[in-house]
Amino acid sequence: MAQHPGAGGESIVTDGLFAAEELRRNHPEDFKILSSTDMYFWDKGHANYSWEMPEFYKIAKFPVIRVNGNNEVMQIAVNNAIRDSHMDLPPQEVKKYYAAYKRFHNILYANAMTFKMEQGEYCYRGPLAGRDNSSCNTALHCTILSHAMLYTPRGAD
Repeated sequence: MAQHPGAGGESIVTDGLFAAEELRRNHPEDFKILSSTDMYFWDKGHANYSWEMPEFYKIAKFPVIRVNGNNEVMQIAVNNAIRDSHMDLPPQEVKKYYAAYKRFHNILYANAMTFKMEQGEYCYRGPLAGRDNSSCNTALHCTILSHAMLYTPRGAD
């Protein structure tokens, strides 16, 4: 993978599982909102290969903080580039949701690390990651999965 050679384009990573637990400890109502309210995500584009559908428009919805049956955090999904503005919330609940979402973002960024990747390096999946676009318009967004979710057989909780 080619990296931006000049100034800027630093990668920013943070621990989403830690941030979720921090939110749960210090702001349990916000944690409840973000782990029980679906957010819509969308993607639209053209196929990479001839055997795929020529165009696609995908929509998915799930909470930003996904928990299992034991209320353990299993997945964090943060990607403002594909987050939809549509929400299945009554108007009076929208402000509470965005206040919780903003607080979660503040925790994510307060614990973020910034570094410059070398030529050929990339972040595929693991930490929540982004790219400083002050002089590079490339962005990388990831979904973080817990180790249990990555290494647990399907259907096991």
